[in-house]
Amino acid sequence: MYKILVFPIKIHIYIYIYIYIYIYIYIYIYIFFFKKKIFYIFFLYIIYIYIYI
Repeated sequence: MYKILVFPIKIHIYIYIYIYIYIYIYIYIYIFFFKKKIFYIFFLYIIYIYIYI
């Protein structure tokens, strides 16, 4: 019973961590894209994120 209760909580924590990392990377790329105006790096990061997930 304890494992059944704890396991979903761990899944939620991992999901939130992944969401925060994804948002952080996206914001960083967005800022970088606007500062440097380099589209292909922005595009490569998107591809990398999709491959990684």
